[in-house]
Amino acid sequence: MRISLATEAVADGATADLFSEETTPFQSWEESGSSGAGQAKANCYDDWSFGLGRALVTVSLRPMPTSRVKRAYKYRFYPTPEQAAELARTFGCVRKVYNMALAARTEAWKGRSERIGYNATSALLTAWKKTEELAYLNDVSSVPLQQALRHLQTAFTNYFAKRAKYPRFKAKRKSRASAEYTRSAFRFRDGELTLAKMAEPLAIVWSRPLSKGAEPSTVTVSRDAAGRPGVDVYVRHHP
Repeated sequence: MRISLATEAVADGATADLFSEETTPFQSWEESGSSGAGQAKANCYDDWSFGLGRALVTVSLRPMPTSRVKRAYKYRFYPTPEQAAELARTFGCVRKVYNMALAARTEAWKGRSERIGYNATSALLTAWKKTEELAYLNDVSSVPLQQALRHLQTAFTNYFAKRAKYPRFKAKRKSRASAEYTRSAFRFRDGELTLAKMAEPLAIVWSRPLSKGAEPSTVTVSRDAAGRPGVDVYVRHHP
């Protein structure tokens, strides 16, 4: 709950008495609601104003919006040969889509001074999937591919806002291989995480438990330079 005080002073020094020992506005308010506790409770979220000397004081008693915090948990996991192959395909497709979308946006921006956004690149992705050359993009989950386009959109937004340099292409050996899955592309049940296009849950080493009652909202699977797979589980919870 938020309690805020707003004052309007008529002359210098008029607000000096607001916090003096003789001022008991909350006591006066409680006494003024003597017609019944139910009425006082019903009106407890109203803005309340009263005169104090030569100042007008407004007290706002309103519930603050509930905030939620996003927290990441990092774990190691050991994929089966089938899962490792699926992840390798997904990593490659994510990198391919990101680089192709970056090339298209670069051609538009540097060649025609035209800005194209996420929706345009998403339409391009749909067209790419229909070609014989890029039909293999249909073999992996579409969510990580769409997330790659969203990350590229964020990179361009930061560039145009002068918060970052121009986006760079992802190299196969130098860039971190990763794929991001939103809630529609994975299942979390009974402490087990199963990604789209996979029949079995990942063998995750739960080195520490998730927050009580937490539900994953996003999962990012990655592979470091040494080839070790890892998963970042993002959850939202009340602080």
